[in-house]
Amino acid sequence: MDDDGVKAAFELIQEEIGCLSRDLLNDAMRGVEAGKSEDVARLMETRKQLEEFQLEVKKLQQRWVDAFDAGTRSRTGFEPEPSNVNHTGRIILTMQYQSATARAELNGKDITLLSGSRVRKQTFRSMQEDILQMKNQAIRRGQLLDSDDPLLFELKTPIKFSSPSAAAVFVAGCAVNGRREWIVEGEGIPLRTWQTRH
Repeated sequence: MDDDGVKAAFELIQEEIGCLSRDLLNDAMRGVEAGKSEDVARLMETRKQLEEFQLEVKKLQQRWVDAFDAGTRSRTGFEPEPSNVNHTGRIILTMQYQSATARAELNGKDITLLSGSRVRKQTFRSMQEDILQMKNQAIRRGQLLDSDDPLLFELKTPIKFSSPSAAAVFVAGCAVNGRREWIVEGEGIPLRTWQTRH
């Protein structure tokens, strides 16, 4: 439900932890290349702990939904996206998450994932249930088909999402922050940086 502020806050926490987890993985990969085995072991252990914490946050979010009725939950407020998004026109975004690559069109707060985007087949427990359902529906409808990479689907028809983070989670298969992951095409800056300048 869009007006459940606590649920939105929980999702933002999960997204931020997901981004940090990805950063740690990238640091560990650089450590492997540099032969720093102790650093790699420490980074991977921290990443494992972060993922466990992320799942605890997801359980807390579910407890919130199960414990309180929709009317009570809708009385909470939280605005993770900037409230002054007033730009007009077409903005193209790109995203790369491990082997997945995607392009999207942003219009206000709505975002459309474009045909040809490559989405990770694997999904993780941190992925929001509603986005997982969208992904499964897209597979059933033939919108997501196998690509030449066995780890990726290719999107055949555009799909519209209510937020950049929802689209980013769909691509990555796990909780990530779309405002950090999406890059404004032609400017090479994250969406959140672009939004603060416009």
